[in-house]
Amino acid sequence: MNNAILNDDLIAVQAGNIVVYNYDGETREYISESTEYLAVGVGIPANSCLDAPGAHKSGYAIRRSEDLNSWEYAPDHRGETVYSTDTGNTGRNHGAG
Repeated sequence: MNNAILNDDLIAVQAGNIVVYNYDGETREYISESTEYLAVGVGIPANSCLDAPGAHKSGYAIRRSEDLNSWEYAPDHRGETVYSTDTGNTGRNHGAG
């Protein structure tokens, strides 16, 4: 199968396959890599990009920057014990950051 060729607006001018990197639309966190077939006139899927994220770093989540132009590392405290500053009670952190 041919590789898709895209114009400057990321619209296929030649049909084919292309590798994209998917991220969550709300948190911008990296989800997966996938190969997509693009017909002429079709763009890459929503919440995806063409540049690969960096390597995994322990203690960090990889997410898209706010302007969606690059990848960044964000501290990932999911699963860690957290403490209430008001009561001293403990709990688990379920979100990145």
